[in-house]
Amino acid sequence: MLAPVRLPAVAPPAPPPGRRRTLSLAVTALAALPRAPARAVRTGRLPAASVFIATSEDGFIAKTDGSLDWLTPSGKELQYEAGFERFLSSVDAVVMGRKTFESVRDMEGGPWPYGDRLVVVLSEKGVAVPERLKGKVKLAKGKPEDILADLAASGVKDVYVDGGQTIRRFLAARLLTRIIVSKMPVSLGDGVPLFTGEDASRLEEVASKKLSAGVNQVTYKVKP
Repeated sequence: MLAPVRLPAVAPPAPPPGRRRTLSLAVTALAALPRAPARAVRTGRLPAASVFIATSEDGFIAKTDGSLDWLTPSGKELQYEAGFERFLSSVDAVVMGRKTFESVRDMEGGPWPYGDRLVVVLSEKGVAVPERLKGKVKLAKGKPEDILADLAASGVKDVYVDGGQTIRRFLAARLLTRIIVSKMPVSLGDGVPLFTGEDASRLEEVASKKLSAGVNQVTYKVKP
């Protein structure tokens, strides 16, 4: 049997001196280029964000002074007919602005309307949270998509968005899935609008129904 013959290793020919210098300069130049900052990768779906709100017939959610004394007293029967309790049972968390939170917080009588659901209050300045709501209310700030991403990370799938400014921010970010508006049979003529003209142009009406006491409930979806 013939013994295996090992061939000597042959090194590849070295590039000429001029070529070596060109390659070295190219590598140095590439190393000196600034690196692009790493981008955070967001995985998973954001929670579905919905709105359930009452307005005047001409589209205002409050008077110019912020008062709500124009709202038709609804009581449990009208509230049930409007579907608020059913809507609330379909969400895992609530996101609202500071002013809306303060209005609900300071209402006299009655239980906390959101039960044990997490309520996220958006505020740059901070807000006083009473002892009875500790553990139920979380203060936050940031872009709507970041707020939803944080909620998604904690397992939240459906969110109730409330408060005029907060609703408009989520609408502008195209993050609202459905908007249910109960229009009360009263016109204010002036006040705090729910939507601007540009906001309204992003909406498409998908359902409408008449409720008792002259209330007209309209459901919208956001145009892509």
